Amino acid sequence: MRTFASDGTICKSARKVRPGEIITAEIPAPVWSDVVPEDLPFDILYEDKYLAVINKPAGIVVHPGAGRLTGTLVAALLHRFGSLSQIGGRCGPELCTASTKAPPVL
Repeated sequence: MRTFASDGTICKSARKVRPGEIITAEIPAPVWSDVVPEDLPFDILYEDKYLAVINKPAGIVVHPGAGRLTGTLVAALLHRFGSLSQIGGRCGPELCTASTKAPPVL
């Protein structure tokens, strides 16, 4: 996303808006991609027909996006399960993620 001040200059996200100033934004269209399943390693901690709890390896990107279309967790999940939730539409499945530095307690 790019943001512009009233005078047409590009704004940084930390910019303080001045009284009377108008800021506009260009929001790019979502990247439509058909994710190709890939056999990538990850640990399944729990699985049933509605839910899978996994331990995502450090460094693996969750969703495909600009600059990263392969090697993602979504591709690994598609390889393992065959299909994912369609809640996110073609932009991608909805995945709930949690981050912790401590070992998980399940």
